[in-house]
Amino acid sequence: MRMKDGKSLELLLIRHATSIANIKGKLAGRVEPNPLSPEGVKQAEQLSGLIDEFKPTKSISSPLTRCQQTLKYAGVKGFETSEEIIEMDYGRWSDKSLKRLALLPGWKRVQRDPLGFRFPGGESFEECRSRLTSFRAGFRDWQGERIVLCSHGDIIRILINDLLGRDFAHFQQLHIFPASFSRVQIEFPKGKEEGVARFLYLNRIAAPAPVATAKGYQVGGD
Repeated sequence: MRMKDGKSLELLLIRHATSIANIKGKLAGRVEPNPLSPEGVKQAEQLSGLIDEFKPTKSISSPLTRCQQTLKYAGVKGFETSEEIIEMDYGRWSDKSLKRLALLPGWKRVQRDPLGFRFPGGESFEECRSRLTSFRAGFRDWQGERIVLCSHGDIIRILINDLLGRDFAHFQQLHIFPASFSRVQIEFPKGKEEGVARFLYLNRIAAPAPVATAKGYQVGGD
């Protein structure tokens, strides 16, 4: 049921905790199984107090194991899953070593011109953004809600970049660490199609998290 205009929506955006692929330095993509590492389990458990304090009315997870486990170990019960916030499809790059990917000609292109890049046999960033734009279109229906979203690095970067009103070409300037959380309040002024976002905090972590990189880049949501 659509709620009256004027009420705000609060989102707690959580990137999944450290996974086995993170530890191995792989770009996991949608390849399963890829559960949390022992360190990731501890990180997820440390999110429980934050989520309890947030008092969510609803929680939504990517359907992939590492996101669902993050919410489960954080003590969240009864959450939904959404295909719209699933990890990017990295195609033939999925489950590959970041160090090896960094040697490919396409690596430099994805860093310099992400908007014109399609992962071999997979998704483009434009296609990913399109499904996230569709997901955001439902935000107005969630006015008055406090929602936890657990997803992936690239997904959260694109969401945050768009909510900030930044040029899409700059989304890779945002680094989203495993088990990090960002809180945003979205107002819906009457007569305006888009909501107005105000970030209360961005990319905080409850505990140090190892981040798999190659040549200094954070690539993909792994």
